[in-house]
Amino acid sequence: MLLDQETIEACCLAELGKNNDCIRKEYSIRLSDGQFQYRLTRAKTLAGYKKGDGFRRAWREGRSHYEEVIAAMLPRLRQDYEKDIIPQIEKPPIKVSPDGEGAEA
Repeated sequence: MLLDQETIEACCLAELGKNNDCIRKEYSIRLSDGQFQYRLTRAKTLAGYKKGDGFRRAWREGRSHYEEVIAAMLPRLRQDYEKDIIPQIEKPPIKVSPDGEGAEA
């Protein structure tokens, strides 16, 4: 059961923080919540997670084995934030040089 392709895909997506509904909808994996729970519990136990901990919690708390995904995406996320969010702020923050010169008092 942990060796079938659908389970492998579901566990991998859970390790990247995806929830059951997203996995079903976006990746067409047809498992019930109970099936997800059983498979993820077995997989996380084999991966060394304790009761009450797991793949998704580790992802949210920055303890995932895949933190390099975050490091790789952060520059792009910052770029998108500066492009999409900052222009919507009424008064953008004043840019200050690292040495503090040029700041308004």
